[in-house]
Amino acid sequence: HYHASAMDGYAVRARDTEGATETSPVALDFVEGDAEVERAARPAQAVNTGHAMPSWANAVIMIEHVQPIEGTSQLEIRAPVAPWQHVRAMGEDMVATELVLVLSLHGAERELSVPVLVIGEGDGQLQVLTPEPVLIRAEDYGLAGGIGALRKIAGLESISTAVPVTVHLVFTHPD
Repeated sequence: HYHASAMDGYAVRARDTEGATETSPVALDFVEGDAEVERAARPAQAVNTGHAMPSWANAVIMIEHVQPIEGTSQLEIRAPVAPWQHVRAMGEDMVATELVLVLSLHGAERELSVPVLVIGEGDGQLQVLTPEPVLIRAEDYGLAGGIGALRKIAGLESISTAVPVTVHLVFTHPD
């Protein structure tokens, strides 16, 4: 995962905003990518809520708090930001929990308590996944006899009566 912007605005290095006040604004240099950062004294890169932070940045200035300086590629701010202000730290949008799922196979239903990770993605997606496989046993669903018959038909010496299953669901918010 990654550190993500918690606001629409501009990714900056907090130290580059120090000293900005209403009466003494600070000018930031608008950059479009990492290649331009080294040439900028005080870089600022546009970011959207949930998007990955540039590796060099550690804070976000809300878009409402930035004014373009006419005729330049600079942006003006009138207040500093603190390190990690408006930044969601890596892992902050991840939860480990358990879900109770109902699995139905050939008319037999069983409740399974399954450990899952729930991960919020910045682009309006939510992922739910099992961190490790869940073992489904044929005998729990009355299917063990069918496994024996399948083994005979297939001419195999053995077939496992348990199958590892993983879950990976992606929910997308319709825009």
